[in-house]
Amino acid sequence: MSLWLTIRKTFAKTTNRKSFGHICNVRAISGSNTVIDRGGCRVTVEFDHGIPYDALHDFDRRGHIYLWKIFKVVQGVSYRHKFVKAEISGTEELFRNSQLSDFLGSQQGNVRQNFYKAVKMETPARLQLWLSHLGTSSIGHRLEFTEKTSGDVLATFDEQAVVVNKKTRKKAPLPPTYREKYQSCVVGPRPTLMNKLRKPDDTFKYEGVAFHSDVDFNNHANYTLYWRQCSDCASSAVLNGFFKHLTDDFCLYQVESLGCLYLSESQPGDRLLVEGWEHEEDAGVINFVISRIQDGVDVFHATVKFHKGQDFAKYLPGIC
Repeated sequence: MSLWLTIRKTFAKTTNRKSFGHICNVRAISGSNTVIDRGGCRVTVEFDHGIPYDALHDFDRRGHIYLWKIFKVVQGVSYRHKFVKAEISGTEELFRNSQLSDFLGSQQGNVRQNFYKAVKMETPARLQLWLSHLGTSSIGHRLEFTEKTSGDVLATFDEQAVVVNKKTRKKAPLPPTYREKYQSCVVGPRPTLMNKLRKPDDTFKYEGVAFHSDVDFNNHANYTLYWRQCSDCASSAVLNGFFKHLTDDFCLYQVESLGCLYLSESQPGDRLLVEGWEHEEDAGVINFVISRIQDGVDVFHATVKFHKGQDFAKYLPGIC
């Protein structure tokens, strides 16, 4: 077989699943080394070419990682290595051929300033992930990014998933056999859940819609839809002069920490109301609540805190 024909067939097979941008980015993904430490109950993934990203879609017009991409970068790495994460948490074993599944219940992230520079500069990095909590019907994971050479922490992320029955979509208990097998693998710390938000009288309102392309394997809108609409809401609020403290282009602000709760589901065609407002006491914090317009049920609560007093110019396109 000629080299050209081999390339064509390979390209055709790959493009059935991935965009050309993902093909170009395969270097960073396939160039990782994975080590499973069953004794320490951790999976370590080393990225000699930097934290993987989609160069076409992960950065906004200012050259920063989109708000909704911060968790996606982390989850993308986590999902690519799900087969090894299952070695320490057994999630794939738990949900395969059973009536159980898991819905994302909460996320919490802390992002240091050097995380953004490390991504843009393709700094060699190390990701560790481990089982942090087993509840009655919940499973928590901790993910931690560090610089490979210095060991400096770049970011930490906590996720807690809720175990549900696939048919009823209601919370379901973890099987005793699963808990007995994996309880000893829990390292901690237990994920911290943010409190539900109470909306003030004056909020900036923005409407969005859930589309079929937003639906994931659990047959409901994916978490990225909500973060994306929060970002759009905040950008519109800035343009309309609603905020008192965040007045520059919203894309200029870099996230320091963020947390959220997933309270209900959205289906294609659902109209969503996004409400955003600044924290009364902390000028660098914005809160968001997303609800379904048809019934007023809250779907998503989130709080985002931004780095203050930083020189972001060096992280703009072409200035790294």
